[in-house]
Amino acid sequence: GCLRIAESQGGASLWLQATRPVDMRRVFERLLAQRIVIAPGEIFSQCGLWRSHLRLCCTVDWSKDIAQALQCLVKAIEDELHTP
Repeated sequence: GCLRIAESQGGASLWLQATRPVDMRRVFERLLAQRIVIAPGEIFSQCGLWRSHLRLCCTVDWSKDIAQALQCLVKAIEDELHTP
């Protein structure tokens, strides 16, 4: 419930948007500490748009625990939403 799929213009990735405002750069930092990498949406804009978006690459090694990585993503977003 904290993410929705946003319309993508193609490619091997999912473009997701947080349902509430969240700083994806900080979510990125939380996940990087767990060796999970996302692309915060703001890096795709020269004027700082898409701060509540992220890109997930779909060309992953499916032998890895993808469900666990997605659970970590949701937890990182929820933790960031509750950080003062």
